[in-house]
Amino acid sequence: MKSLTSPNPQERKLAVQTVLIALPDQGPLLARTIAQTDEDEAVQVAARSSLKQRADTLIRQLFADDAATRIAAAGELVQGWRSEGNAVCALLDAAFQNSDNENAIYNVAVVLGECSPAALAAHRAEVVKFIDLAQTKGAKTAAKTAILTRRLQEAGPG
Repeated sequence: MKSLTSPNPQERKLAVQTVLIALPDQGPLLARTIAQTDEDEAVQVAARSSLKQRADTLIRQLFADDAATRIAAAGELVQGWRSEGNAVCALLDAAFQNSDNENAIYNVAVVLGECSPAALAAHRAEVVKFIDLAQTKGAKTAAKTAILTRRLQEAGPG
């Protein structure tokens, strides 16, 4: 944590990468804060890049062959990214690109079902399209889409 406030920009950049992995629940929030407020623009850019890379890695892991990897990635996405609209967009894109992967569609439905209504509402049309897709992937996945549908309704009409 001390490294996040270091006078050395390189140390702050490295600290952002570390906190994203070491603190899955609070790390993304800390990194977003650095990305918006650090006095060094290069550190802000590095923080934004680290955030995107970590989210992309976790989303790829949702599509892994290994169930433990998928579950861990889903858990981390729920912990630290549920309010992030960009993560919702990336999740939807990945799901549509891998629409034949039933495990992945299920995991995306789980993660999206935990996202904030506001983050979902920002991508309402794509979320509805995903719900239509996910409902065709079996009863277990369809049950998760019911949760997702309720979360989207909590955001109000769109």
